[in-house]
Parts: sequence; C-alpha cells; structure tokens
Amino acid sequence: NSHSGTRVTGTAGRYAGNFDCADAQRCCAERGSPAHLSLGTAEIDVRLGILGLGSMGQPMARRLAQAGFSVIGFNRTRCRADALLQDGVEVADTAEQACDVDLLISMVSDDEAIEQLFWRDGRFLTMDRPGLVHAGMSTISDTLAARLASAHSQCGQSYVSAPVFGPPEAAQSGRLYIAAAGDAAVIERCRPALKVLGRVDVIGSDPVTANVVKAAASFLMACVV
Repeated sequence: NSHSGTRVTGTAGRYAGNFDCADAQRCCAERGSPAHLSLGTAEIDVRLGILGLGSMGQPMARRLAQAGFSVIGFNRTRCRADALLQDGVEVADTAEQACDVDLLISMVSDDEAIEQLFWRDGRFLTMDRPGLVHAGMSTISDTLAARLASAHSQCGQSYVSAPVFGPPEAAQSGRLYIAAAGDAAVIERCRPALKVLGRVDVIGSDPVTANVVKAAASFLMACVV
C-alpha cells in the first residue's frame, strides 16, 4: 500500500502532530463494535440532542440510543427521521427542542446548513441554554468553527470540534475515527458519548485545529485513492 504512511504536514501537521491519514483509515476499517459499553449511570443520564438525521446522523443517533443514552434529534425533513422512533430516538419538531439537552451534536452537510440552523432571525439557536456543550461533528470550515466557538462562549456554553472519518456503516458499528479539539475538560465531558461512536483522538486545544486537519486529511485521502 503506497499511501499507508501518508501524513498531514505543513500548517495542518503542526496543528495535529503529523496526523496519520492511514491511522484513521485503519480505525474505520478494522475497529469492531465494543463487546461491552462501560458507561456508568451518570453517563447514561446525559441527555443528547442531534441536529441532522441524515445518512450519518441517523446511525449515530440509533447507536447512541442503543447504548442507553436519552436521544432527541432534529432533521429539517422530518419524514426522513421518523424511522428512528422505533429505535427509541425522540424526533423533535423544531431545532430548539433538540437543544434542550446536556450535549448537543451537529451532523449536517456543510457550512450553509450549520448557518441556517444556528443563525436565524437575528438570534443564535442555543442562546437560552447556558452550560450547554456542543460537539460539532460535521465537516465544516475552520472559519465557521471559530465563529461557533465564539458564539457559544458568549452564551456561556462550550464548543468542541469533533469531525469524523468513516462511512455511515462505521457510525452504526462504532468504528468512526473522531478527531477532537477543544478544552480538555469539555472533551472529557463529551467522551462517554463519542467513544460509543468510535475512536476518539484529541489533537489540540483550539477547536479550529480539528477542522483544519479534517480538511487536509480528506484532501490527501482523495489524492491517494
């Protein structure tokens, strides 16, 4: 395999300590479902919200519900999410309802989708939820990640970037590779849920780091396929 040692170098490499693309690929391909989910009562009691129940968000929501978490999700096209009701996932009628949680996960298609969700009618979506933690798992730009982090901070909330590597099948079986960046204590608050979805590697203290690395790694993976 000629690209097994491909690494992100340059600016992105300095951010991530030379993030190994092949390591992410191996994780997605080889990591099996955990035989036992070591989740204590306090962790299970965490209420999760998921914005975006599409091809990635659906299996993520399903797996988290199967692991014992209380999960509420929102999708702009509700009919696409109704299948999750049989898996124990509550489907919200509005994005605001899905934000009445301890940990909010966003998994939408791009920057535009995030902007439409979080900045509407001159107000920030979660501004009335002090203490909220948002784990941004979508593939978005570093500029938008910085904007999210700033907005959450102004609202007394915390933001972690945690973009994923892997297909929907990996989300359902817990084989995603998750590159997380943000305040270490906040990441630890997210870890019980994130580890259900896959392997979590902390690659920096600035949330933007993870988005820079995801963009660079995705580009390199595309080049060598």
